[in-house]
Amino acid sequence: MNNSPCARTTLSVSLLALAFAMSLQTPAFAQSEVAAQEAGDAVDTKEVEHPWGIENIDLPADDAIRYGILPNGMRYALRKNETPEKAASIRMLVHVGSMAEAENERGFAHFVEHMAFNGSTNIPEGEMVALLEKQGLSFGLNTNATTSFTETIYKLDVPDANEEAMNLALMVMRETASNLTIGEEAVDRERGVIKSERQLRNTAGLRSAKVQLSLELPQSPISQRLPIGLSEVVQTAPASRLRSFYQRYYRPENTTLVVVGDVDLDTIEANINSGFGDWKGVGEAGPPIDYGTIDPEQALAIGTFADPAIPTRVILSRSKPFEAIPNSVEANLEPLLMSLASKVMGNRFNKIVLSPGTSIIGAVELQTPIENIARQQLLVTVGKEGDWQGALATAEQELRRALEHGFTQGEVEEQLVNLTAEFKNAADQQGTRRSQALAEALIRSSVNESIIIAPDSRLAILEVLRPALTAENVTAAFRKNWAAGPNSVFVTAAAPIENAQNTIREVLTASQQVAVKAPVDLETKPFAYTEFGAEGKVATDSTIEDLGIRTITFENGVRLNLKTTDFEAGKISFSVKVGQGLRAILEGVGGLAYYMENVFAVGGLGEHSIEELQKLVAGKDVSLSLNAGQDAFTASGSTPTADAEFQFQLLTALITDPGYRPEADAIWQNALPTINTQNTATPMAVFQSNFRRLLAGGDVRIGRGSAEELAAVNMTSVRNLISDQLNHGAIDIAIVGEIDQQAAIDIVAKTFGALPAREPGKVDIDEIKPLPFPPEEKLFTLTHNGQADQGVVLAVWPTDDDADHKDDVSREMLAASMGILLTDVVREELGATYSTQAFSRSSSLYPDDGFLAAFSIADPAKAEEIYAATRAIAKQMRDEPISKDVFARAREPFLEQLEEQDRSNAVWTGVAVNAQRRPDRLDRWRARKELAEAVTIEDIQAAAQNYLSDDALIELRIVPAQSVEGE
Repeated sequence: MNNSPCARTTLSVSLLALAFAMSLQTPAFAQSEVAAQEAGDAVDTKEVEHPWGIENIDLPADDAIRYGILPNGMRYALRKNETPEKAASIRMLVHVGSMAEAENERGFAHFVEHMAFNGSTNIPEGEMVALLEKQGLSFGLNTNATTSFTETIYKLDVPDANEEAMNLALMVMRETASNLTIGEEAVDRERGVIKSERQLRNTAGLRSAKVQLSLELPQSPISQRLPIGLSEVVQTAPASRLRSFYQRYYRPENTTLVVVGDVDLDTIEANINSGFGDWKGVGEAGPPIDYGTIDPEQALAIGTFADPAIPTRVILSRSKPFEAIPNSVEANLEPLLMSLASKVMGNRFNKIVLSPGTSIIGAVELQTPIENIARQQLLVTVGKEGDWQGALATAEQELRRALEHGFTQGEVEEQLVNLTAEFKNAADQQGTRRSQALAEALIRSSVNESIIIAPDSRLAILEVLRPALTAENVTAAFRKNWAAGPNSVFVTAAAPIENAQNTIREVLTASQQVAVKAPVDLETKPFAYTEFGAEGKVATDSTIEDLGIRTITFENGVRLNLKTTDFEAGKISFSVKVGQGLRAILEGVGGLAYYMENVFAVGGLGEHSIEELQKLVAGKDVSLSLNAGQDAFTASGSTPTADAEFQFQLLTALITDPGYRPEADAIWQNALPTINTQNTATPMAVFQSNFRRLLAGGDVRIGRGSAEELAAVNMTSVRNLISDQLNHGAIDIAIVGEIDQQAAIDIVAKTFGALPAREPGKVDIDEIKPLPFPPEEKLFTLTHNGQADQGVVLAVWPTDDDADHKDDVSREMLAASMGILLTDVVREELGATYSTQAFSRSSSLYPDDGFLAAFSIADPAKAEEIYAATRAIAKQMRDEPISKDVFARAREPFLEQLEEQDRSNAVWTGVAVNAQRRPDRLDRWRARKELAEAVTIEDIQAAAQNYLSDDALIELRIVPAQSVEGE
């Protein structure tokens, strides 16, 4: 679930629904980045033939990108980029996915992707991941791959793009492209991993999606070609048939390679030419993929899906065949108009969510492609649990309202201001776009035959097109794309709907008889929080030279910590900590943190409802959220430098005058049945909801809270629990990023610095009520309501708090080493899990609170096998030193992650906010790399001997509820 109760810019309150529906991405031209040309000099368009042969009518391509095609037909694209410094992102696209599979090959595209990590001509089986780990690439984090309906993408993010690492990364991609061995034994071992992945992904949501696709696209084989495939095919297919599939589709003319990063392009291009130039396809190429027929005039189809774990949801859709958007200004006007329409519809639904007696907890309308198969117009409403009828009526009537009455100029102008701000912020920040995002955009441009341009050109083009972005044109585009309305209605519910086809049609017909009125624009009063008193005066001002953190204390006790960076152009990260947090609240706190995380900001401010705030923040990229942490109540996020003053006015108002409006309680109670269902729907949901509190002996300050606690929390109880800390608690602020420090001081002086005096707020850790950790029990069993073959296997060893920094770092390295051994043994050798890891956690707040956990998502039938392997690994780590190979594989990614922290505004914000609050933490920051580099194999063995004893081991199983009921 999204951690912020308010989405960026629009302060959306539909979080609870969208968490169960789908996310609405920032609108884009031509599915990536497009431009326009004004007759004159608005945009400089160069008449240059695209090296990939993509037709470009009048869009100015980004000339920083170097494109090429090898004689064998393989495309490549290169771009120099220094964010992050010294790093590079590599992507390799193969145009093949599950839609290419024959009936007896269902699952082959995904299976081949797995085999990329299981041996090739020049890399022995089991060595590929190890080689990358030794270069600092963490498996899963920096090394990954995905398979979809139409494409397979391999991803390497190289944290230190030195010559050796880049040569290895390109060699790995070359091996993947044509040299996979796909041996019989390796295939047999991987079957278990894929089986485990199937079990993990076999959720109610996936099963629902399959039924939905068959309803919406009945003449396409897409619903019968989910990438995970068929179990009977995957478990029995011989390696020879997998190799045949691989050779048919892994061919140079079917492949695009992208490299973006802090590298020398001439060197990379030469390596690509020498490394991939001799690649030739083997045998006959695979035939063109049949996507079936997409009928835009399909008669209305009605379908349902029922499962106790599924939220109540209604999806109206209209589908048409996919057509790439031409690379022209004219062709890209419509996507802009539809983006504005979606934003207006979202705003309308937010108001409905807040209205008394509403049937929905959220909704979204959007246009989206299903890869290159179809393009869909979707309207998704998520209803209160069991009220699919109300959700359907709301969806039908709001769609009809828009089609009959259109959109007002006021609605469109408000969203155009937001859209303009998004484009302007992207242009301001274009110099520090991250390599990963640029690499992904280049891959998409190869798929969609689209032109990449720079964000500043995008902004210029938006200004050119602005005269056409009227309410009349937005309405016309919306009507065109929805035509005569939806051609499918899909309803999901916890229980089957009796006589579903007729029942749903009757509800739909009844709704269609309800007259809908035209929308009315509402007036909004001016923002009320621009003055907080006399501007605060600085009492102390000094700099921590080695860290570049400037520490300022105002006369009222508010402490400000500043650090200027150039990591993100035109942007700052911020954090505001108030009071002592959950640790200082001993009773009635259960469910508080989860409630605040989700709906606290829906209460608005004393002078403004959330609906008013949505209009007031138009054109500003700001956030409004307050989370309950163990050490403080915290508001954090990022904002453009230009919006910093307004952001801090909002935050000061939120701390000093939160609205505590009951609208939040209504939304919360409407959503709770769905939340409770989701919190028990899968093993991972149960783990996230219960694990930490279970280890803490049930302490109510920890975890999400029980269903009873969540039902009891409301704005009145929240006010009673937090108001004293908000009104009197110490305030610590960090601002990190591209901002003039005096400007930042002035902003805080006029906001938080102008408040009445604050208490020092220094907490003696000895006075904090300790956690009852570790628990006395050694065996726990929790249940979930998902599939019978899904479970979580946890082995937990109590450790210590983080007071001994060297020991704490040694435990981190111990966990990293154990994670590698678990992957090698439990995943690769036994095939017992798709996902396994080990992690160490230690508290800086609660004495003695720390643990190391080995975690596997697996079939409960595999639990004893996994526990046996985990105990054996723990014993091995106690009895003998880990190998130099395992040590390097654990150490290098760990050190690279520490290096990456130095280049992150968000990480520095977390450091800076404690600079005066807990100055002892700065020494830990300074020492972390040196201590990590100094950890030895012997230190890891000593930590294993100290903590990984069989007597201390706590076992936690999360198993299906039906298996317990059947015992």
